[in-house]
Amino acid sequence: MYSILLVEDEKIELDTLKGYVNWGEIFIDKVYTARNGRSAFECIAQNEPDIMITDIQMPIMTGIELAKRVREEGYKTKIIFLTGYDDFDYVKEAFKVQAADYILKPFMTEEVEKLILRIEKQIDSEKTAEVSLSVAAKHMIEQLCRGDIKEEEGNQLSLRYFERPLGEVAYGLMALYGVEEEELLQRKGEGLAEVYHSFLIGDVLVVVLQSHLYFWDGARRIKNILKGSCSIACFKEKIPLPRLKERTEQLIKLKEKIFFEAKGEIVDAGREQAVQAEREGVKGTISSAKKENLYKAVRNGEQGRAEEELRAVLNSFTALTKEECIQEAFGFYYELKSNLAEGDSQLTSWMAEREEGWEQKILKGRYWEDIVKALFSYCSSIISFFKKQQENPNYHVIARIRDYLEYNYSGVCSVEEMAEEVHLSPNYLRSLFKERMGQTILEYVTEYRLLKACELLKDKTLRVKEIGRLVGYDNESYFGTVFAKKYGVTPNEYRKMV
Repeated sequence: MYSILLVEDEKIELDTLKGYVNWGEIFIDKVYTARNGRSAFECIAQNEPDIMITDIQMPIMTGIELAKRVREEGYKTKIIFLTGYDDFDYVKEAFKVQAADYILKPFMTEEVEKLILRIEKQIDSEKTAEVSLSVAAKHMIEQLCRGDIKEEEGNQLSLRYFERPLGEVAYGLMALYGVEEEELLQRKGEGLAEVYHSFLIGDVLVVVLQSHLYFWDGARRIKNILKGSCSIACFKEKIPLPRLKERTEQLIKLKEKIFFEAKGEIVDAGREQAVQAEREGVKGTISSAKKENLYKAVRNGEQGRAEEELRAVLNSFTALTKEECIQEAFGFYYELKSNLAEGDSQLTSWMAEREEGWEQKILKGRYWEDIVKALFSYCSSIISFFKKQQENPNYHVIARIRDYLEYNYSGVCSVEEMAEEVHLSPNYLRSLFKERMGQTILEYVTEYRLLKACELLKDKTLRVKEIGRLVGYDNESYFGTVFAKKYGVTPNEYRKMV
């Protein structure tokens, strides 16, 4: 749909033009009106209509003066003049201000409708050409950033796309680290009008900004819209097209510094120096003594000391590049797992219950801080296991026996089998369980079976005999006796109550 502005100082003629043309049928959904050139220009500045039909001779500002002002301000509104035979000399002036056409008074509504439809086709054609030109211009700028186009060819394309030499065209430039291109594209409708073009170079999202903006403000808005999930390096000054390649390379080199030091921050790219050359180191330089100190602190449940030892180990990785650092961190995670968790079934079970996706957090960490947090979390979970064990040497034994009973409650719960699993004698296990839980193993499993029976009795499709078997009682009569002793009612009576 399109919009139109009707400008006519004679009220009768304005009402006729507005009321007698069937605007809806010719795809016009917004019709604005003005009685003089000044009001008309204010309407154009506010609404930017697609088409304007204006009388030539009007007080305050003539139609020709209005058209000149519209063109000087860069509005693309298509202009149609209303003129009488006596005003035909004005038509020559009209085409000097790029008028689309004119309508002679008195006019027929069919004539107006036919002309509007023709101009709408022209608008569509121009918009298609503009889109194609815009896409080509963005592609050229991306090629300049990547260094895939020579200056001579770039200058020819600049004259074609921007009507100016290469050196006279400039844009803002920034890079986003730790963000997917899709995240930025999805947010374009939420205040990211400053983004002219964006593309990935490796894992760095290069963003070209509209040249009329204060780029630092644009960087802050993008950071807020993306909820601080990424870091940004931004040049505060405009970058002429011939320097895009040099500045883009500088942004790519900055990813090492950003990864290690600037999570969620905005960095002035113009003041920073590439730091990749400063990060020199050799993999595998961590002494075995350092690792043993860490393992010992973890096994002793010493949280503060373990964190200190872990940070010392991880700090030695930061002399490496980003990719090397991630590889070393992941390898060290497996060393921790092998030396501390594997081979201890109780600890393995404990860690499985607290799984937080540590492997993926290390491999997919956008920043070094994320990887450090994942390794600290992993060690902290192990430390909590050993702390529990220190507070109560039999804590994990009891937990493991409870797991066994709750898994095997519907069958035979063998104390001998349980005792063998935890390397204790059956009698000591019975005594230990009673001491810690306040009830015997038999009492515990009986209570657990009856709780499960209560849940199953809510399902009216199951028979009581069948429920008894499901919770470990093959004898229906005995099941009823045990149930009634616990709850004071038979299973059938309980079922009616629920």
